[in-house]
Amino acid sequence: MATVSDKRVEFLENYSTLALRFKPDKWAKFIGSEEINALLMEFFEKQDLLALVLTLNPAGQLTPCLEFPPALKSKAVYFVKKKRENITKENFQIGLLVGDISPSPVDQLMAVVEEENMSGWPKVVSDDVVKQGHRLKNEMFVMGGKIKGKTLLPLPEHLENLASSTDSLDRLPAAMDSSLLHAIETIIIDWSHQIRDVLSKDSAQPLLDGSNPLPKVEFEFWSSRLVNLQCIHEQLSPYIDSVMYTVCLIWANSEHYNTPSRIIVILQEICNLLIEMTRTFLSPEEVMKGLQGEIEEILGGIKLGPSIIERLYQTYHRCCSELMPTFFKELYVTAIEFLKLEKIELGGVRGNILGSMVFQIYEEVSELIKVFADCRYDPLDPAEKEFDEDFAEFQTKIQDLDRRLATIFSQGFNDCNSIESAVKQIHMFGSLLDRPLIKAEVSPHYSTLLEMFNVELDNAKIMYDAQIAATRSGGVPPISKNMPPVAGQLKWALELQERLETPMKELQAIDHPVMVSAEAKLVSEKYKEMIRLLQNYREKTYEEWISRVDADCQFNLEQPLIRRDPDATLISVNFSKELVAVLREVKYLNFQKQKDIPDSAGNLFSQNETFRKFVGNLDLIVGWYNKIKTTILSVELPLVKQELEENDIKLQKAETTLFWSNEGVMEYIQEMRNVLHDLEARIQKTKLNVENISQLMQENADLFKADKTSKTWQDYVEYVDDMVLDGFFQFIRKSLQFLLTNMAADSDLEDMSDLIEIREEVVSLVVSAMKQAEEYEDSFEKYSYLWMDDHHEFMQRFLMFGHVFTPEELESHAEDYLPRIPPTLEQFQQQIDSYEKLYEEVSKFENTKVFNGWLQSDCRPFKQALLNIIKRWSLMFKQHLIDHVTTSLQELAAFMKDANAGLTKPLKEGDYNGLVEVMGHLMRVKDRQTATDHMFEPLKQTIELLKTYGEEMPEEIHMQLHDLPEQWNNTKKLSFQVKQNVAPLQATEVAILRRKCQQFEIKQHEFREKFREDAPFSFTDPDPYRSLNTQQKSITAMESEMEALSKSAGLFEVSVPDYKQLKACHKEVRLLKELWDMIVLVNASIDDWKTTKWKEINVEQMDIDSKKFAKDVRSLDKEMRPWDAFIGLDNTVKNMITSLRAVSDLQNPAIRERHWHELMQATKVNFIMSDKTTLADLLQLNLHNFEDEVRSIVDKAVKESGMEKVLKALDSTWSTMQFEHEPHARTGTMLLKSDELLVETLEDNQVQLQNLMTSKYLAHFLQEVSGWQQKLSTADSVISIWFEVQRTWSHLESIFIGSEDIRNQLPEDSKRFDSIDRDFKELMAEAVKTPNVVEATNKPGLYEKLEVLQKSLALCEKALAEYLETKRLAFPRFYFVSSADLLDILSNGNDPVEVCRHLSKLFDSMAKLKFKMDSDNKPLKIGLGMYSKEDEYVDFDKECDCSGQVEVWLNRVLERMCSTLRHEIPEAVVTYEEKPREQWLFDYPAQIALTCTQIWWTTEVGIAFSRLEEGYENAIKDYNKKQINQLNTLITLLIGNLTSGDRMKIMTICTIDVHARDVVAKMILAKVENSQAFTWQSQLRHRWDEEKRHCYANICDAQLQYSYEYLGNTPRLVITPLTDRCYITLTQSLHLIMGGAPAGPAGTGKTETTKDLGRAVGIMVYVFNCSEQMDYKSCGNIYKGLAQTGAWGCFDEFNRISVEVLSVIAVQVGSFLQYPAILYVNYCDVVDHYDWGLRAIKSVLVVAGSLKRGDPGRPEDQVLMRALRDFNIPKIVTDDLPVFMGLIGDLFPALDVPRKRDLNFEKIIKQSILELKLQAEESFVLKVVQLEELLQVRHSVFVIGNAGSGKTQMSNADREQAKPWNYEQA
Repeated sequence: MATVSDKRVEFLENYSTLALRFKPDKWAKFIGSEEINALLMEFFEKQDLLALVLTLNPAGQLTPCLEFPPALKSKAVYFVKKKRENITKENFQIGLLVGDISPSPVDQLMAVVEEENMSGWPKVVSDDVVKQGHRLKNEMFVMGGKIKGKTLLPLPEHLENLASSTDSLDRLPAAMDSSLLHAIETIIIDWSHQIRDVLSKDSAQPLLDGSNPLPKVEFEFWSSRLVNLQCIHEQLSPYIDSVMYTVCLIWANSEHYNTPSRIIVILQEICNLLIEMTRTFLSPEEVMKGLQGEIEEILGGIKLGPSIIERLYQTYHRCCSELMPTFFKELYVTAIEFLKLEKIELGGVRGNILGSMVFQIYEEVSELIKVFADCRYDPLDPAEKEFDEDFAEFQTKIQDLDRRLATIFSQGFNDCNSIESAVKQIHMFGSLLDRPLIKAEVSPHYSTLLEMFNVELDNAKIMYDAQIAATRSGGVPPISKNMPPVAGQLKWALELQERLETPMKELQAIDHPVMVSAEAKLVSEKYKEMIRLLQNYREKTYEEWISRVDADCQFNLEQPLIRRDPDATLISVNFSKELVAVLREVKYLNFQKQKDIPDSAGNLFSQNETFRKFVGNLDLIVGWYNKIKTTILSVELPLVKQELEENDIKLQKAETTLFWSNEGVMEYIQEMRNVLHDLEARIQKTKLNVENISQLMQENADLFKADKTSKTWQDYVEYVDDMVLDGFFQFIRKSLQFLLTNMAADSDLEDMSDLIEIREEVVSLVVSAMKQAEEYEDSFEKYSYLWMDDHHEFMQRFLMFGHVFTPEELESHAEDYLPRIPPTLEQFQQQIDSYEKLYEEVSKFENTKVFNGWLQSDCRPFKQALLNIIKRWSLMFKQHLIDHVTTSLQELAAFMKDANAGLTKPLKEGDYNGLVEVMGHLMRVKDRQTATDHMFEPLKQTIELLKTYGEEMPEEIHMQLHDLPEQWNNTKKLSFQVKQNVAPLQATEVAILRRKCQQFEIKQHEFREKFREDAPFSFTDPDPYRSLNTQQKSITAMESEMEALSKSAGLFEVSVPDYKQLKACHKEVRLLKELWDMIVLVNASIDDWKTTKWKEINVEQMDIDSKKFAKDVRSLDKEMRPWDAFIGLDNTVKNMITSLRAVSDLQNPAIRERHWHELMQATKVNFIMSDKTTLADLLQLNLHNFEDEVRSIVDKAVKESGMEKVLKALDSTWSTMQFEHEPHARTGTMLLKSDELLVETLEDNQVQLQNLMTSKYLAHFLQEVSGWQQKLSTADSVISIWFEVQRTWSHLESIFIGSEDIRNQLPEDSKRFDSIDRDFKELMAEAVKTPNVVEATNKPGLYEKLEVLQKSLALCEKALAEYLETKRLAFPRFYFVSSADLLDILSNGNDPVEVCRHLSKLFDSMAKLKFKMDSDNKPLKIGLGMYSKEDEYVDFDKECDCSGQVEVWLNRVLERMCSTLRHEIPEAVVTYEEKPREQWLFDYPAQIALTCTQIWWTTEVGIAFSRLEEGYENAIKDYNKKQINQLNTLITLLIGNLTSGDRMKIMTICTIDVHARDVVAKMILAKVENSQAFTWQSQLRHRWDEEKRHCYANICDAQLQYSYEYLGNTPRLVITPLTDRCYITLTQSLHLIMGGAPAGPAGTGKTETTKDLGRAVGIMVYVFNCSEQMDYKSCGNIYKGLAQTGAWGCFDEFNRISVEVLSVIAVQVGSFLQYPAILYVNYCDVVDHYDWGLRAIKSVLVVAGSLKRGDPGRPEDQVLMRALRDFNIPKIVTDDLPVFMGLIGDLFPALDVPRKRDLNFEKIIKQSILELKLQAEESFVLKVVQLEELLQVRHSVFVIGNAGSGKTQMSNADREQAKPWNYEQA
């Protein structure tokens, strides 16, 4: 690097820079290499190295060489030593010879020789020098030719003084200077010698010289001779024409060279010359590049070449000019034509598709052209075959593209639906249509185009004829909307004419033969005729109007102003319609710029404004007058009669003599207006006063100007008095009546349901209107950004990022990561257009909006405000563009003014400040050159855009935009000139700057080393801040120096090193300051903490602060981490955190004295723990080194403390824990009361003690814990067995003590129980005396005594179970009731009324019995009939004896039930036809009516089949009609008023009838012809067998006997095809003595279908819900009952029974299926929360039916919508409610039905809520109502919700309102 400041090197740099013109950084890079430095030093210091040559390699890098290279590819600089000596810093300027050398040294030498500068020399000397110089020049010229292998002929010495050598030879004067002649003779002799030398050479010379040449030598010899002779010939014949003429002379005269073989050679060589010249002119490297660049410019050059050749070869019969341009001209013309396809856009249905196909052709042509543009061969070489092949392939592909393009054009043309689009397409394709292949394809379309225009003419003619016909018939011809007739017709004709003229002009502009054909001429004539017709029509129409307009104006202007109706005496304005029509015609004719408007019409229109005022004021006058006449009352008329008569007199003038054309009309109108306005206003005021009934009678008198004493006025006063009195009396009457009505004690405003309903309706309407208004308001939410967004912030983002942020981008803070792209002008236009469009959209908003037909909102203020806001947004963007244009131009003008002033200042050598100032200006011009060059066009576009929005820029802006570009160019030229002028001064300053930069580089390295030594990197530095201040000052000084150096370097474009060392120092001093600030803060905090007393230590806060310190330390720069200061700080904080954790642990209150001693032993440090102990004392223990030991000690202390608390809690709990007692209901014996808290506490404490026993810290409390464990274990065992004994005793006591029947049946067991009873009562008496749980249960021998009692009770239970089994065997249905119920039945067996409570558990639908009454109206033990659960009553066929043992008389009841049904069925069957069925069914119970209906259905179908077999073809169809009529009759009954029982009966029969109808319809559709068809056989068919006196049900080959179980009045399932299949399967299973197992999801009807089949055959079906608790014993009992009763058992969800039990059940089922019973097993899937199955649908239908009956007039869609919504909303969670309401809205669009409310019920609920001390809020009341409504349709309801949401209180409120007195009130 030492050579950097070497003057010798600087000398090399300066000269090389000027000679080779490379940038300074090239030299810096060159000299920066150690190898280069060594080579330069070697050149300077070694005497034998004489030359140094510097060249630029192809990459632009300097390359040195210590000798002249054999060949140069570019210009070089040489430095040659004048002597063999060392080059030192003192002698380098005189010791070195410097210069530059070109790649062609000989040419350079020739150029040097030609330079002459001999001014002031003596003539002899100068002539001699010139002569010698010329001789040297000629020798160099000849030598240069020899180097190139050519013979060059030098010119004479003085020949250059003439205009040209040819002229001097042709016109040489006779008296020419002898020296010139001598020179010419001498040079000619030299030429002859040169030519003779060439000709004298022999190709055999190498053989004669003894060489052994090859054939190649011969070829090269003759080739060289040819070149020499060619060159000589070129020099002797400077013009091609002369050469060609000479060739012709040779051909004609030469004896040896006139053969074709010789002449062809010279002609080929001449052609080669022309090719070479063309190659030079066109440049092979650029000729094909033009296809992707300047196409037109290169094509011009290509055309110029052949034009020259054409001129030079015009004497030849074969024109050579086609040889070259055939390729290139065609290539370029094709490229230009096809490149037009880039912007072609086709319309029509397939426009996009065809457009993409056109663009694809364009891309393919671009690829074809690219082949030539990228070619690597010489396209101008005639022998180049590759070019020929490429061009041939190019032509082939172009032809294919031509065909494709023709097809696309044809398709697009065919899609054109109008002549305008067709012509537009032709113009788009332009010259492409002239290409031969395309032209042949598209030519027919020109005829089509003519035909389209012809059709257009025909259509125009049709329209014209229709117009003429409408005019002649007197109809109104079609004209533009709102236009008057004449102007409208003229406008119509003109528009039709323009419609034809536009396409005609387009057609005339098309250059094609078709357009001048006969067909085209015919169309043209047709067009002219049509235009002529339209022009005549316009002239005729206008003339007709002119002919009558004068008369219309004259007559109608001479009419009076007002016309009076003689009948109604009302008046009207008499301005005729004819005048209005004329005014409108003239108005629109003026719009059309119609000439020659008649004077009468023009004058009338000139008074248009006057007439408008006349008519407007007259309308007011007429309106007031007519209003007075029509509204004045009979009592008012006499008061103003005189005034009205006076006005009538005045109005007569306007009715008779005052015409529209008269003078003074306006004055008259004004007078009458004032008079009538005053009168009308006064009368209206009186009416207003009368309506208000106030103290205005006096004012009325004044207004009427009436005489108060007159009879007229008295009549008026009497009229007003009567009206006031009537109103007053009516008001008093209503008020008193209301008061009396509401003073009654039992009255309540809430009872006025009509008022409530009105109020509800009004509220509903208001809420609905408000909802609509809110929705309308919400519709404007999309515009909220207009007033919500901040204008300034929005504009800032738009200018920064070039687009409007989306909401997602705003939320994600997109400004942090999006690239900053300034907006384009198009984006500004888009924004402005969007606001203009929005303005137009908002302008169309309605001014008022009516909601629900009655509430009107005035939207105008909002609309106007919104329009103003939109204008402000639009103006913001426009104003920015205006400011941008103005600011840009003003800023540029100011910049150029400043720059020009600075650049034109004179600059002297050595003026450094002046040079810096100039360089600054040059730099600023250079920096903004690119931006300024491209700023003017966008500014023009901006101005044009603003102009389209009506924003005109001031004239000075346009002037600036016109002048500034030229001024800017002048500034650039000035800067370029100044830059050249200051270049020498700049170079000097650059060298100085480079030296300074090198010196500063060394200085900053030294500074870096010193900084690393002195800066406070050590944690133990005594005064770090002082050191940092010192270093900071040093760094600041260095940076100031560096900044000044960089600033100068920037001006002079000198690259400055990065100076990384100084920057590193700057960064480290900043980091050190930050680090030491943290160290001081941490140390100060810790020192402060150390003084804190032990009990006052806030470890939590200290720990928070320490962790914050640790976080702050971690967040410090990673470069600090190796520093000693950082490591020390990090350790300090970490140790403190660790120590604080230990201190925090030691603060635990569980620490006892023994634990402190353990800590001393662990740390090996003794200390005294006292109140004066500080944190510093604890830190001396080095707790951070004993963290684990401290934690272990503290954990032990905490665990021991926990045990201590548990033991204290146990002692506290059980010392107060006592048994609670309650008396036995029958005996009064005090029993233990079940206490969940006691059991839970006992279990929890036992678990606690068990955990304590497993603890490793138990040692200190082992004895105490063991004692408690023993006590509680004993208490647990005793309490468990005690409650079990107590429960069993309570159960058996009422049986063995209270039931004499049991004591008689089980005497031994009764005695045993008496003993147990005595012992148990003694035990309980002792227990009452000792209430404490632990004390009572830990008595010695208590557990053993309880065990004895338990065993004795078990024997009693077993004996009782065996007894109950005997009863179940006697009446098997007892198997289906619980033991408790059975015992209740047995104990009340002698009281049949009490037993009736259990009948519903023993029978399907029997709920109670009707007993015979004695004389005291007390029931006897004789049953008369039975009641169902639905309260249906059926008389027994005989009285039933209910005396004796219960199991006996229950069997009698069962027998009577079956016997009664069996007796009723045949009776009902017989009477079926005696009366209409709708009457018959009311005579019998529901079950009988339904069964007989099914029997008769079977019978009637059979009859129909019989008739069908007899030949009656419509038998089944007739029966089907009968079914439909019967069904319709029942439906009619249902719509009427029925009891609930009758309704259920008819609904059930309807359900079965519907299925019966469908079955018959199905058989009709299937064309079933006999009763044996499966369609009929597969149905469940009931029949009555008269012989066996039984009812049977047949299905397929199965027959089931009816079981006569009373089913009550229960509903039946709808029978679906799936039901039919289930019936078939299950009955076949029964027929085969097997079971069935329906499977499917929950709610699909498995259980109900089974039960329904049982009802169909009158059998009892027991349904059992299976669970995991069922064992084989319980199942066995069920099977016993089923086997003995013959009932069906349905085991629901059978799959829940455990596998072990199922294996036993399988054996049980196999053994009991032989009995007359059937087993059904149902499998069920689990369901989710929402139940949308059959149960839910059933509930909805039930509710819908109830609603329909309650409101029969409401449409069914509203009923169903209300049922679906109101009975499902309570089951929907809040999050799902919008989804559900959306579904309801989709099902019932635009339907909103209010809830059906029971106001009385809600009143009771509110009262109940208040009684519960709760608030009766609407939402809470609604929930209670919903709960009650759900309970009415579902068996059970789960109330779900979060804790505290009111579930329990809601249930309480529902129960409260259900109390009897509330129901009575309801």
